[in-house]
Amino acid sequence: MPDAGVVPFQNIDEDGYASVTPLPPETGFPCVVPVENHAAGNMTVDQNDYPAGLVVIPQGGPHQGSAPVTLPLESTSNKQANINLGGPQAPNGVVILFTSRK
Repeated sequence: MPDAGVVPFQNIDEDGYASVTPLPPETGFPCVVPVENHAAGNMTVDQNDYPAGLVVIPQGGPHQGSAPVTLPLESTSNKQANINLGGPQAPNGVVILFTSRK
């Protein structure tokens, strides 16, 4: 799974917004998406709720403060993304970016 650079506008363990930039070999411009903290486990992120995407951080995870972090990137043209937050592919969080527009 590729990565994305995340620069939160508040502490990353608080809900808010962040600037997200896909890291090489992925390409893309920075975009601003919501940041939400959720309980670990399986979840579905719907593009109807988050048109551009979402940064999801597990509650009680290791990230704190407003410093930039690097997280796995799930980039999809589907209208939904299924993730296992806190699981092996996204232990500290994940960035979901929707590549198709509604």
